[in-house]
Amino acid sequence: MFEEYDLALPLYLDLYSQNQDNANLAYRIGICYIYQNSPEEKRKAIPYLEYAVQHITKKYNEGSYLEKNAPPDAWFYLGTAYRDAMDFDKAIAAFKKFTSTVSVSSVYYIDYVKREIQCTENAKQLIKNPITIEPQNLSEVIKAPDEVQNCPVISDDESIIVFTAGKKNIFSAELDLNTNNPDYKLDDIYFAKKIDGKWSEPVNITKQLGAGNQQRTVPVSISSDGKELYLVRDDNDDGNIYVSFYKNDKWTKMKPLNKHINTKYWESHATITKDGNTLFFTSDRPGGFGGLDIYRSDKDDKGEWGPAVNLGPTINSIYDEETPFVIGDKGKYTLYFSSQGHYSMGGFDVFYSTLLNNNKWSTPINIGYPLNTVGNDLFYVPKANGEYFFFPLNNNERGGIAKNNIYKAKVNLPGMKPVEEAKPLQAVKVLVKGTVKLADNANELPKDITVVFYDSLKNTNIATIKPSLDSGYYKNIVGPGSYRITFSCSGYNSKTEYVYIPENFSAKEIVIDATLDPIEVSKGEYFVIRNIFFDYGKYDLRRESEIELQRLAQLMQKNPGLMVEIVGHTDALGSDKFNQKLSENRAKSAIDYLVSLGIDPSRFVAKGMGKREFIAINQNPDGSDNPEGRQLNRRVEIKLLNTVPDNVIVEAINVPANLRYRKDAKVKDTNVYTVLLL
Repeated sequence: MFEEYDLALPLYLDLYSQNQDNANLAYRIGICYIYQNSPEEKRKAIPYLEYAVQHITKKYNEGSYLEKNAPPDAWFYLGTAYRDAMDFDKAIAAFKKFTSTVSVSSVYYIDYVKREIQCTENAKQLIKNPITIEPQNLSEVIKAPDEVQNCPVISDDESIIVFTAGKKNIFSAELDLNTNNPDYKLDDIYFAKKIDGKWSEPVNITKQLGAGNQQRTVPVSISSDGKELYLVRDDNDDGNIYVSFYKNDKWTKMKPLNKHINTKYWESHATITKDGNTLFFTSDRPGGFGGLDIYRSDKDDKGEWGPAVNLGPTINSIYDEETPFVIGDKGKYTLYFSSQGHYSMGGFDVFYSTLLNNNKWSTPINIGYPLNTVGNDLFYVPKANGEYFFFPLNNNERGGIAKNNIYKAKVNLPGMKPVEEAKPLQAVKVLVKGTVKLADNANELPKDITVVFYDSLKNTNIATIKPSLDSGYYKNIVGPGSYRITFSCSGYNSKTEYVYIPENFSAKEIVIDATLDPIEVSKGEYFVIRNIFFDYGKYDLRRESEIELQRLAQLMQKNPGLMVEIVGHTDALGSDKFNQKLSENRAKSAIDYLVSLGIDPSRFVAKGMGKREFIAINQNPDGSDNPEGRQLNRRVEIKLLNTVPDNVIVEAINVPANLRYRKDAKVKDTNVYTVLLL
């Protein structure tokens, strides 16, 4: 299809009309409909993909015209189509089906779709509390070209606007498993001024800027007074940030920013503060927390941009952050940005965070549905202290708004209401709650774990909460103010979140979850190695076990000096001799699989423990069978020997409190085991 979905769709429909039992054509038609602009057209994908998933083959031959079946990817696209139609339960079911049918070697895709499932769960919650928006289509007041308008940048007094217009002028509303998103395939750049309350005829300034036709260029922000225009240009797959100045009623040729800003990596967006002294921009340079991260640069005494500083993990997730915009002055900033991480409902969502008096960013808050949708929501330009936004629709339906153009919308952010509507002020009480987890999935939280609430302004401890050791759940009620919440316990790195609750905050609760990393893991991506389980009496690898062994193989390939111990275990049923042999076979089956992936067998030590080391009960106190406990005992444990990389966690098996095995139970206690020679 080569991403020419509009051209491909009628051809596929014509072929399908003559061959309606061809699931491959149905699959391709479904994808074409997903990438249509109209929400109504997108929904037409569902019946085609529902048919396609009934005829899936793992031996799919994409390049063959004789292929009549569909690939496992059809489940992913069906999940996407269901989510577009706001049918979240069906979307989750389809995404889960995809993870169960795709090749176990596709670890990246499996993890990616698990994230999509979580975002869909988030969407179910976010749509329950929609925010109110009052949109105005700017194409009705600006005599723009009769094409899609996008990427609006507006001066603070709203007297100057720069935007793009063209047939390719839409950010992709969906993410594709197999193709890069053509987010910056944009067209001409236009400029208009508001004179006596009316917008002038837009002027094409592409040539004035020296943008050229061969290098894709997009405006990304404009200074408060409308005299400095920042743009991003694709210089042969190297995104760079440029600036142009408005002088003598025309724009100067754009010039690149210095080497502190532009690198050989991808810089994709920039925004400047009201005083013109601080630049926030995005880059995927090394040393970040995910893909694209948001950085800050301040002007030095000579007016040059200084070294870039990463905004840190409160803002930057392990995914991409994009299109930051900042409001406020003199260090009292509120940052609006799009992110694939945090509490997103799908694709990129827009969040906001406030720079507190202690120079820390508050926990990002999703601005809410329907400004955020299940697609990609990018390029939201806040004005008037965030009371309204300029934004492009980008194929995402919002409360009946469906035409792709630039909109201005008055909004009330989640939990916020205009101060004048909040009078007389009543006592604000907000429930802050969440769950504390350990990255290595230890059986229970350490007994010394605490969640401490501090008043950030007074630097005083206002509450110390003990989470549930089993569930990790905590809660606390607070009033208006700035808070520092610290999660800490022995053996793990502490984590701190910052929350700002204004006097006119009207939400009843805020959810802040925290995951604590072992002290050995300090920053960035790390590997989690999980143990694997078996059916009763068997040593065949389950599908989920193969996925975990794929992860281990990737780790061993990246760390060629790493040695691994594989230890097989059984439950209590059966004779000692039978279970000893079974535990050995379980260890051997795991090693055989890893060897088949290219790992040298000399890097393994295999042990069979039989039924000697239970982690869960096999029987209930009344003597009846406990299948859940026995399942946890039927396992292979993975232990890393010699030097363990700092970014690796061997995840302990999480045994529920009611299933944990007591060492004083009446079973044979011996340290005898068998070491297998490979």
